[in-house]
Amino acid sequence: KQAGFKTYWLSNQYALSDTLVTAISSQADWEKSYNYSGMKRFEKTGFDGDMLPDIEKILNDKSVSKKIVFVHLIGSHSAYTNRYPSDWVYFKDNFERKNLSAQGHQFLNAYDDSIRYTDYVVNKIIDMTKKQEDLSFCLYFSDHGEDIYDSNETKILGHSELANEPMTTIPFFIWLSNKYRNKRR
Repeated sequence: KQAGFKTYWLSNQYALSDTLVTAISSQADWEKSYNYSGMKRFEKTGFDGDMLPDIEKILNDKSVSKKIVFVHLIGSHSAYTNRYPSDWVYFKDNFERKNLSAQGHQFLNAYDDSIRYTDYVVNKIIDMTKKQEDLSFCLYFSDHGEDIYDSNETKILGHSELANEPMTTIPFFIWLSNKYRNKRR
């Protein structure tokens, strides 16, 4: 804000309540929560894709020349089956891990489907930003990873204070518009 940008915060991870995250997000000029379950992250929330119409509206608003949009996804937090629409199921058989039960394979497939849906949402955000043909970029990173049978074939860890390599290895990438690339060479 101090650099003259209008700031936007869209979150599907936490409802608007008193947390460290909301202390930061409340500083934004415009803020909206899509999480209708409060702090109950295992409950069903809105889907991350529900934010796309508002993101598109913000990006298409030509009355604001300098803007920064923070999009706080729920992504692949458990319960994974709650993170994508029911018609989004893609992975049905995953028997590469022989020690897993049928329920374990279903859990792993749901996690993979949640990753696939997150990839879809992030791709849509990049596509919308790309259409602006402006000096812009998208930066993506996850707040943590998940241990899905990686360190122990019989136990689901997800993420916890007992962080291990799968929990601390996160995706991180940046997409730059052509105008941004050309100006910053």
